[in-house]
Amino acid sequence: MGTVNEIASTMGMKDKTTKKLFYGCIIVAAVWLIYFFTNDPPCYGTNVISARLVLEHGWSEGVAGVSLSFHYLAIGLAAVPAGFLIQKIGARKTIFGGAVIGILSYLYLRTVEDERVYEAMFFLLGISVSTCASVACPSLINEWFEKNKSLPMAILMTAGGIGGFLFPILSERLTAVSISLPWLVYAAMSVGTALLAIFVVREKPADVGEVKDGREWTRRHEEAARKSRSEAVTGEVSAEASQSQTALTSSEKMPQDLSLSQACRTFPFYSLGLMVFAARGIFSGYVSYCLLYSVENGVPLETATAILSFYSAVSLAGRMLAAMIDRLPIPVHVLAAADYGLLALGPVCLIFARNIPMFVFAAFCIGFGFGLQNTLFPLLVPRHFGNRHFSVIYGVYNMVGSFGATLAPMMVLAFRNLTGSYRPGFAVMAAFGAVSMALAAVTREKESV
Repeated sequence: MGTVNEIASTMGMKDKTTKKLFYGCIIVAAVWLIYFFTNDPPCYGTNVISARLVLEHGWSEGVAGVSLSFHYLAIGLAAVPAGFLIQKIGARKTIFGGAVIGILSYLYLRTVEDERVYEAMFFLLGISVSTCASVACPSLINEWFEKNKSLPMAILMTAGGIGGFLFPILSERLTAVSISLPWLVYAAMSVGTALLAIFVVREKPADVGEVKDGREWTRRHEEAARKSRSEAVTGEVSAEASQSQTALTSSEKMPQDLSLSQACRTFPFYSLGLMVFAARGIFSGYVSYCLLYSVENGVPLETATAILSFYSAVSLAGRMLAAMIDRLPIPVHVLAAADYGLLALGPVCLIFARNIPMFVFAAFCIGFGFGLQNTLFPLLVPRHFGNRHFSVIYGVYNMVGSFGATLAPMMVLAFRNLTGSYRPGFAVMAAFGAVSMALAAVTREKESV
């Protein structure tokens, strides 16, 4: 990826004259840590804890899926309110409130011995994730960057890939010492999130005398920069400034800003909704039961945990590929269709998996596909609907995606109880991936403008 200075220069964050970093560089680092501290432990670390509770402490098999279902349900239900909170009180206060919920939830989980209470606590963790990471972090990137958005968004999403690689291993090591030790470590991470929200995060560039995309962009567009600062002071947008912004966004081929009600009247709004529903469902169904399914098919738990870490490692490649969205020689909708093709192929491989290489290949398909989708999707939203109402519209998609992530583990478990096999549930996941591939192929940006 190059040095920090090279990355900063690529994103327009380093003034070639003063050599001073744009504060957006610090924002990218801060939201990366916030995402890593709050999103990754419950998504990637707790499934190892749940698997140990099932295999070694006699808990029921449904704990692994039901707990994550509650978690993703809460993420979905809290997503739209989180978007409105960000617009109303700002991202800093929203993140701080979510961090406090996370701290209290992790500390209480240390003492839980009842399965139903254990599952219910994941609902509170979902609220924490939704307010701290799922909506707030992409919204901050969207607020600080306009022209060079794809790279910082991709860097942010690598937090999920790196966390997905590290947390299964970390949880495995910590639970070997004590089943309650991971909860203390995760609570400390939520404390770190609260501190970052208080001392580092800033809502928008104007708060530190900047404009979107940084000083180098400002140097090239001094007139637009002066207008942006003037608007930040007066709170008013002049007709001349609006015309200037319209000219800038038109030159960069950005769509008009659509409100939520306007977006609801477009075809991409619904096709993107089904696509994120399917992607999150495939991810959640896989992460919830891949360990138990692998062990059932003769793979040792330690090896299955290593494969889950491999899944997260390859997802990093997918997340960073989206950083080149404006440089790739293929249309975005073709890239999205290929992405969902991989997501459909992964569950198919699981159905026929009989040896470790097949489980590894399934992990590759789902990991790379979900990694690419995870970064690509928040970039697609402003391409279709503009920037002004990003936090609310993206909050709606997080809600829809979280419902997919909630229902998939329940669906897989239901088929398991009915048929004695996980494979019918994986077949449904593959079907949703195939439908989403077809929708992605026909959902083009021009249809929403």
